[in-house]
Amino acid sequence: MLQASSGQRVNTDSCVFADQIVPPCNPSRILDIGTGSGVVAMMLGIRFPESTIEAIEPIQEIFEVAAINFASQKIFKNINPQQKKVQEMSQKSHGQFDLVVCNPPYFQNSTESSDPLRHIARHTLALGPSDLFSGFADLTTDSGSAWMSCPTNDLDDWLRAGKAVSLLPYSLTHLHSHPGAKPHVTIIGWSKTDTNPLNEKDIFYRHSKGGSQSEWMTGFRARWYPSRYFKSN
Repeated sequence: MLQASSGQRVNTDSCVFADQIVPPCNPSRILDIGTGSGVVAMMLGIRFPESTIEAIEPIQEIFEVAAINFASQKIFKNINPQQKKVQEMSQKSHGQFDLVVCNPPYFQNSTESSDPLRHIARHTLALGPSDLFSGFADLTTDSGSAWMSCPTNDLDDWLRAGKAVSLLPYSLTHLHSHPGAKPHVTIIGWSKTDTNPLNEKDIFYRHSKGGSQSEWMTGFRARWYPSRYFKSN
């Protein structure tokens, strides 16, 4: 797949994010906020082939790359790329989605500060917590879910921000380089009800620092080996 020269490059964390999304129900409509090069939308398109996916990206250069990636394979015909911001969407004009996801660059580029606003200041899209969670709350169906990732150092801040708009976490997945390493990213699944018990787990990429890949990572790569899905037409 193509990658834009600007914006967040496809990396292991973003692919694991798409792999770990577990909605409470099979989604009919999916919204990917800030799709970037489109890897999360494409992985969700493979996982949920009967769903329709709106993949939005406001930056023209990055949007054009995502559109090319989606069009290059017939398997992604259920993905509709749009150049827009989530701030331009509303329940009234766009309806609601069973699954809303967001994995923007500023959630992963730095873990130096526990203040999310410092991350936002470094991101050209200026997608702040209020915009993101307003979008989650407005655009997610009552029985659906919203998913995001954040630096684990900032987890408490984001949990408070979600609860402020009545979103409840039901899934926390902490990503570690290896056992003994602090988690660097946490994937959060939100719902609007308290009917889903909290599921919290840890994923380790390697057995040890600089060591071989873990059994989990071996299985992950086996599931998502690129040639299995991205074949030439």
